[in-house]
Amino acid sequence: MKRINVLVADDIPSDNELMHESLRTYAETRPGLLLHVDVAYDGKEAIEVLKMYEESGRVLHLLVTDQKMPNKKGSEVISYMKSSDYFKYVPAMMISTSSNPRDVDECYRVGGVGYVQKPDSWADFQSLLHRIADFWLGDVLYPSKHVATRRPS
Repeated sequence: MKRINVLVADDIPSDNELMHESLRTYAETRPGLLLHVDVAYDGKEAIEVLKMYEESGRVLHLLVTDQKMPNKKGSEVISYMKSSDYFKYVPAMMISTSSNPRDVDECYRVGGVGYVQKPDSWADFQSLLHRIADFWLGDVLYPSKHVATRRPS
């Protein structure tokens, strides 16, 4: 059984719901895939969820975040992850309505692995999420344990 944990962060409830539902339905069609999706509604909440992962020793396999969120932007969430020994190898990608080159550059500058613009239609958004899931949840091999490089206390 392949167990995958994903954190989705977006301040638009309907987008969060669509991402969660799309990932869930994707997993249902893949025998042997056990998917758990956590949802955060702003950047600060996403960082709190990340802290809970670290405190509990749970492995996060993928972060999907919006850029334009209250309290903290998606790039700040990714920056937090990449500054942590616990999360620095976890892939983080951004899905946002913005096509501003500064937002795209900021995503990659802080360590994001991809930036995708949200499509206008729900059908196109769901199709995009299934393609992302095919790669990140279907094709990518993850380590058997967390590869964090903890420093001795």
